[in-house]
Amino acid sequence: MSETTESAGTPPAESAGTPPAENAGAPSDTAAQFAELRAQIAALTEGKSAAEAAAESARVAAMSDADKLAEERAAFTLEAETTRGELRGQRLDAALDKLGVLPRYRGYVGDVDPGTAEGKATLEAWAADHPEAVKTIAAPTNTWEPRAKSVLQRIASGEITNALVPAAAVRKLMGI
Repeated sequence: MSETTESAGTPPAESAGTPPAENAGAPSDTAAQFAELRAQIAALTEGKSAAEAAAESARVAAMSDADKLAEERAAFTLEAETTRGELRGQRLDAALDKLGVLPRYRGYVGDVDPGTAEGKATLEAWAADHPEAVKTIAAPTNTWEPRAKSVLQRIASGEITNALVPAAAVRKLMGI
C-alpha cells in the first residue's frame, strides 16, 4: 500500500506530521521563512522593474522621431483633458456652492459646464425646480444703528461751540 501512496505523490500516513525531506534544510521558524520569502519577492520585484525599464528603453530606441512626438503629444493631451475635467468639476462645485445646493444632492445635478451661459441657466433652473436641495439663507436683518456723533465730531461740524476748544483745532486734529 505504501507504493501506491508514493506513486500518487502523497506521503504515507505515518510521515504526515513530519516535514518532507526536500525542506529538511529549510529553517523551521516561520518568521525566518517569511523573511526569506520577502527577500525573494523583493528580488523578483526588482528584477521585474529592471526588465520593464529595459523593455521601455528598447521600445523608445526603436521608435522614430515622429512616433516619439506622437506619443508625447498623446500623453500631453491626456494630461490636459484630465486637468480640464478637474477644473470643470471645481467650477461646478463653486457654482453649486453659490446657488446653495446641499452636498448630498450634488450628484443629481448632472454633468453641466457652469462656464457657459446655457450651463449657468441649466443649474439655476435645476435649483429652482428642486427647492428641497437648496439651503435657504435668511436675509440678514439690519440690527445695527449708527452711533451718535462724538463730542469732537459735533464740535468740528459746528453743532457745538466750545470756547476752550476751537472747531478749527478739532478739524485739524481729526484730519478733516
